[in-house]
Amino acid sequence: MGLPSDTFNCQTCDLKKAHILPFKDHVEHVHLPLDCVHLDLVGPIAPPSVSTYQYFLTIVNEFTSFKITCFLKNKSDAFDKFIHQKISMENLHDRTLKKLVSDRGETPKHNGFAKRANQSILLKTRCILNNTNFPKSLLGRSSLNGYDPVKHPSYPIQD
Repeated sequence: MGLPSDTFNCQTCDLKKAHILPFKDHVEHVHLPLDCVHLDLVGPIAPPSVSTYQYFLTIVNEFTSFKITCFLKNKSDAFDKFIHQKISMENLHDRTLKKLVSDRGETPKHNGFAKRANQSILLKTRCILNNTNFPKSLLGRSSLNGYDPVKHPSYPIQD
């Protein structure tokens, strides 16, 4: 076709396209908000952020796909932060949480929703840091930018 055969190599593009094939084992479907919420703790992140955050907790409502990310200085803060977010979600939806899914730090394949959310956040964050040449200590602030576009549902919610 007359196009040059030179290959263009973009490190950011390669980083964005890298992924692991999905684990297909999810059979239940939820019908209401808070029927099922997934959570995952990521960290310790090295180097720590400028604000000394070393961990972040991702909470995903399976029905709405709404994602919440909470930055933590210590791993032990995760439970208190989750309880605070749980109360907020229950007040917002006027429902109680039915099912909580976590891999408990062991089997990531059983917690696909939260792992996929983390993957999206970290990939976008790495791309932001790679393109801007900012120091890795800005991971926390950069992940807020990488997280913001994905915190909303990716499909319209039916009435």
